[in-house]
Amino acid sequence: MYFNKRKRAPKILKLLVVVLSLGASICFSADKTDIRVGIIDSFNPEFATTTLEPTLRYLNQKLPNYHFVAVPLNSVNPEKELKNNPVDFLISSAGTFHELSISIGIVHIATRKTILSDDPSASEGAAFVTLAKRADLIELKDLQGKVAAASQPNSFDGWLVGQHELFKNGLNPEKFFKRSVFTHFQFPDALMLLIQGEADVAILSACVLEELSQEGLIESSDFKVI
Repeated sequence: MYFNKRKRAPKILKLLVVVLSLGASICFSADKTDIRVGIIDSFNPEFATTTLEPTLRYLNQKLPNYHFVAVPLNSVNPEKELKNNPVDFLISSAGTFHELSISIGIVHIATRKTILSDDPSASEGAAFVTLAKRADLIELKDLQGKVAAASQPNSFDGWLVGQHELFKNGLNPEKFFKRSVFTHFQFPDALMLLIQGEADVAILSACVLEELSQEGLIESSDFKVI
C-alpha cells in the first residue's frame, strides 16, 4: 500500500493507522473529502469481495467525513497508470510494489497476509502444475520447450517466483518455454488451458490448487505439482 505525498496524506495516514489498529470511531465536521485508493488489477478477482470492498466499507463507516473510493489501475504499465490517475493510497502485489518503490518511490505502510502464515515475507510461492497423466513431465527440466499458462506476466507469486526458480536451477527463464500464455484472470484460466490440452504446465500461486480441490471445483488426483 502506498500514499500520495500530498499535504493531506500524513493526516489521512495517521487516521488510517488509528482506524485499522484500534477500530476507533472518529467523526469530523468538515465536508466529505474523496480519498482515492488505487488498485492494481493483478489480484485474483475474489480479492475485491473478500478484502477490498469490506475494507473500504469499514473506512467509510469509521471516517464519515471522508469518502474512500476504489480506482482500478491497469497492471501492464502501473507507473504510467499512476501518473495519469493520481491516487492517495495504492494497493498492489508485493512484486508491483517493489517495482514502483524503485521507479517512483512509493512508500509501504501496511501488508496484507494470510492467517495461515506468521511471516508474509516467507509465505509466497509458485507451483508448476501439470496433468497427473503426463508421465513425460517429472521435473523442471522436462518442461523445457513446453507451453506454459499463467495469470499475469508481472504476477509475483503466479509467474515471477517461478521464473526465479528456473534461474536458480541453472535454466534460462527467458528462453525456457516454447510459449507463454497469460489469461489475465479471465476464462479460460491457466488451469483450464491445462485441462483442455492448450498448455503443458500451469504456473499457479502456492495453495491455489489445494484451495480449488477443497472447494470441490477440481479433483486433486487429476494434477501433480512438479
